[in-house]
Amino acid sequence: MQFAPDPVTLAVSLAHEFMHIKLGGLMHLVVLTEGSGRPGLYAPWRDDPRPAGGLLQGIYAFFGIAAFWRMQRHTADLPGKLADFEYAYARAQTREALGVARRDGGLTEAGRRFTDRLAAEMDTWQADRLDPEAVALAALVADGHRAGWRIRHGHPAAVDVAALAAAWQAGSAEPVAVAPSEVWPDETMRHWSSARLGLARRRLTAPDRYAAVRGESWGSGLSDADLALFAGDPVAARKGFAEQVHDDPASADAWTGLGLAMARAGMPGGAVLLARPEVVAALHAGLGGRPDPAGLAAWTESAIPHQF
Repeated sequence: MQFAPDPVTLAVSLAHEFMHIKLGGLMHLVVLTEGSGRPGLYAPWRDDPRPAGGLLQGIYAFFGIAAFWRMQRHTADLPGKLADFEYAYARAQTREALGVARRDGGLTEAGRRFTDRLAAEMDTWQADRLDPEAVALAALVADGHRAGWRIRHGHPAAVDVAALAAAWQAGSAEPVAVAPSEVWPDETMRHWSSARLGLARRRLTAPDRYAAVRGESWGSGLSDADLALFAGDPVAARKGFAEQVHDDPASADAWTGLGLAMARAGMPGGAVLLARPEVVAALHAGLGGRPDPAGLAAWTESAIPHQF
């Protein structure tokens, strides 16, 4: 049996599970979603694709977690920056998932009313004042998780990748139509996102021990580029991640780190690497891994405008 390490973690777990119990009771009485039940939706707290019903369960649970942290940040139980981070992160996760559910979740009329009420309540939270560093790190983790999910589970059509490759080789400036990527369920339930989340928390709670994270088991896979990125140096991080892609073009973390660094540095290509990293990585592979990854991302961003 695993025990919670502290009272706050236990309280978060209880809030989480109580929300599941409440929504489970409601879903026995009212149909909130309809459709195949195929696990193909993005849930910001999960590393695998989720079915619509599972996404709704997570939304309500993380709505409760966000509400918990909204109050907890006013206590002295945790450093203020960390409590602000947890609130900002849970709030962002829930709002993004609500967008996914309302767009692609096959909601019934009752399901739409349910999500509309949650969104309306969360709208009243947007004016809450939070520590800027905590908010920035929460956004960095959220953007990285979304991109990491897409590059692992999104599969662009081969014909679209071939069309992009032909346009690149021809030096064409004409836009290329690229369809939405197909999402493949994860049969192995791999966990891959915890290290950067832990790095953000360490940056806020113990900056004096920040560089030592790679000596701990959970941070052993982090790189110098990760540390530079979360320390606020996206230029150095961009260089490091580009080198990682060159050395290992199949590294999902290198591609997503490159996108995060380029976006934070205001460089062309960062947006597409965060929104459609699977397209850029597939194109890079289709071109034999020869193009400069940052340059290819910038070209792709111009080649598929308004498609991400």
